[in-house]
Amino acid sequence: MKSTLKNEGFSGFYKGGSPPLMTLPLINSIVFSSYEFFKWLVGVRPGEDFTTGQAMMAGCFAGFVNSFLLSPIELVKVRL
Repeated sequence: MKSTLKNEGFSGFYKGGSPPLMTLPLINSIVFSSYEFFKWLVGVRPGEDFTTGQAMMAGCFAGFVNSFLLSPIELVKVRL
């Protein structure tokens, strides 16, 4: 921490923070929308209760979508 503060100043602590902050809203919107889409697909309408199993399946579907659609975005972000 001392060397970063000495060599780059206070802004050095935030260096490289822009790519994650720029892609986070995109990632969250895709994951939450795929979760809600799967709930709709199995017949859960807005305002209705759903079972734990349906919630788990919707979470698995959101993770599946996340792994295939967002992995390339994460790869680019890591390599920047």
